Amino acid sequence: MSSVAPQALALVVCDAVHEDPSTGKRTLLGLFNGLTSRQFPAIHQSLAVYAAITEGYGEYRVTLKITDSEGMSTLYESGTEIRFLDPRTVAEISFTFLRLRFPVAGEYRVQLHVGEHFLTERRLVVRQV
Repeated sequence: MSSVAPQALALVVCDAVHEDPSTGKRTLLGLFNGLTSRQFPAIHQSLAVYAAITEGYGEYRVTLKITDSEGMSTLYESGTEIRFLDPRTVAEISFTFLRLRFPVAGEYRVQLHVGEHFLTERRLVVRQV
């Protein structure tokens, strides 16, 4: 693995990511920045995250974490391996989490890590209605 961190081009939270089997193009369905629930703990049936990364060279472990507001406690984590043959390549990755449990209303973080490098994060607000 390279010691140089790739660059994040996109990190998008949505309901689902569809990949067309014939073209490889992705469609992001139901983009959002927050969730609502009547009661807590809240269960969210499906949450997908799309990430686009570039400027890498070699093999990397990509990890997506959903954490508390301070980023100290990880609620969910998923990872995959990617390989860049050329730094100009754009790697597109999607993660899907089913039946997410949010213990309390508040702010959470969706964080993207490549190897030991933190690349970027998105805020996810979970509100009580």
